[in-house]
Amino acid sequence: MKRLRLTPEAELDLDEAYSWYEAQAPKFAADFLGALNRCIASIRRHPEAYQLVNAAMRRALLRRFPYAVFFEVGPVEIVVYAVFHGARNPTAWKRRRDG
Repeated sequence: MKRLRLTPEAELDLDEAYSWYEAQAPKFAADFLGALNRCIASIRRHPEAYQLVNAAMRRALLRRFPYAVFFEVGPVEIVVYAVFHGARNPTAWKRRRDG
């Protein structure tokens, strides 16, 4: 199983989403983290099973939450570039990878 790494930007996305759900209700925050952890575990087990959104980047959708995990599968590791809310600009992750 490949190693998985979140970029600092993806970690910030995660922190912001968690904080928002925590402000709504702590149970929502815990449920969000659980959904994200299940998604990450699935990505690690079967990274190629997820939809390609360009030549190298893939997208996994969280269950019950309007978030997508954008990641790239490399030879040694899987790199998560973004944990984006569905209402955000869907191409913003490109600037993170290319910039």
